[in-house]
Amino acid sequence: VHTSIVSKRKGLFGTKRRLLILTDTPRLLYLHPDSLEVKGEIPWSSELTTVLKGKREFVVRVPGRDYVLEDPHNSADQWADAILEMQTRQLRLQGGPDT
Repeated sequence: VHTSIVSKRKGLFGTKRRLLILTDTPRLLYLHPDSLEVKGEIPWSSELTTVLKGKREFVVRVPGRDYVLEDPHNSADQWADAILEMQTRQLRLQGGPDT
């Protein structure tokens, strides 16, 4: 559904370049950009939220953890929109109220 290279912040100073992928199942996976090895997954839940911190930076919040991500192409809003669209789609498929 959506994919791009992002920087995943870890701690105060550490960052890692990752290929972030939002699938239609829905899943949020991050891979090593060269080897394409799956390095982790942001757990999808009804409590997942996305917060824009500017044109480049966004935070994906899940219970117990915040994933701070930076899109070098100033497309943080596209990530937030794609995640929200997937959440809305999933809610409709589960028979929830239209939003």
